[in-house]
Amino acid sequence: MKNVTDDQEILKSLYSGQNTFITGSAGSGKTYLASDFGRSASRTAISATTGVAALTVKGETVHRFLGLGTAARPEHAGKIIGKWGRIKNSTKPWDVAKWNVMKNLDALIIDEVSMLRRDQFELIDVVLSFIKDLPVAFGGVQMILVGDFFQLPPVVTSSDLYKYRDLVNPYCFQSDLWKQGAFESFNLTCNYRQGEGEFLNALEQIRIGNITQEVADLLESRVDINLQIPMEPVKLFSHKENVSNENISCLKKISGEKYVSEAEFDGKEFDIKILEKECPAEKNLYFCKGAQVMMLTNHPNGYWVNGTMGIIDETNPVSIRLSNGRTITAPLHKWERTQPKVDSKGNITNPVVATMEQYPFKLAYATTIHKSQGLTLDYIDIDLSNCFAPGQAYVALSRAKTLEGLRLRGWNKNSIKTDKRVSKFYGL
Repeated sequence: MKNVTDDQEILKSLYSGQNTFITGSAGSGKTYLASDFGRSASRTAISATTGVAALTVKGETVHRFLGLGTAARPEHAGKIIGKWGRIKNSTKPWDVAKWNVMKNLDALIIDEVSMLRRDQFELIDVVLSFIKDLPVAFGGVQMILVGDFFQLPPVVTSSDLYKYRDLVNPYCFQSDLWKQGAFESFNLTCNYRQGEGEFLNALEQIRIGNITQEVADLLESRVDINLQIPMEPVKLFSHKENVSNENISCLKKISGEKYVSEAEFDGKEFDIKILEKECPAEKNLYFCKGAQVMMLTNHPNGYWVNGTMGIIDETNPVSIRLSNGRTITAPLHKWERTQPKVDSKGNITNPVVATMEQYPFKLAYATTIHKSQGLTLDYIDIDLSNCFAPGQAYVALSRAKTLEGLRLRGWNKNSIKTDKRVSKFYGL
């Protein structure tokens, strides 16, 4: 694995057609680099392992793009291959459009690949090899995998393990396909979220599970600390049941009239349902004057980023006093669901098939660690002792922009977990 500080060596690999793995710590710019390449390359499809991540990169989930649905095992491939066989021979316009995308596909980007299970990875190979009709890894399609295996791992339940003993090794880099595909791996070493200093150094150690005395002292210094901040920190929970209760409870405590904004949708019902499920915005957004919120978009002029916090000053029009000192009028934002299509020149494009219009914020008293992935939060409050999965504590801690915005309700060394197999893969 090559450590790199800029994009040029990675881009050289991408444009050469080499199978490539782009990794790096949280905030290193790996998703931005890959999706920017995807938009510039003419026959490249962009996907992700989760709906929220797919919406962020303006693509589809890899499961939907390849028609996998909930299938995960290579032995399920027959049904999926049969479906693609029918699509290939179909004269229906939507099937013809799907097959044209696959026929012209040269490269596939998969973001958040750390959550892609090994058996799903192998199923993708079987399906692509059938579609491209080539007996080589992934049917000769260039695979561009993006993510950090030190972050959230693949989900493997006890039931999965009981049925499929091979999932004791769940990571896609543990598949023989990783070697067959000859992936060239790059580790981005720059960080654009926390900058430099004591906090960033501690995060890098926590990422790899190296809890030195200095790291332990730093974490201990944040336990129950009185943050000198203008609003409440976002509580990060490991379980989603706590989040909605916390947000609504805090909203009810604020006196004054409560409002609800109902999102407006446009598109076919099927596409709307997908967009509603994957969009970070609320279908029915409850708020009031004085409510604490977080922004869900990146402003084109940099007035805020995804995760910037603020307090609603006025409700008509909605005015928000942001944590960065700026007061903004929040316009409605339009989220778009796109779907790959081939233009007259054989290039893969991503036309919009559905939209959701809603305010670009949501209540910010609590969120899950899982849904915080990708956010840069001003102030966070976490109980790390409840973390149960490898990488979960690191993902939570790395949401904070600065050490001054971090408060812990508790922590212990056992809650900061890394997988030894991941460490070995990274050469550590």
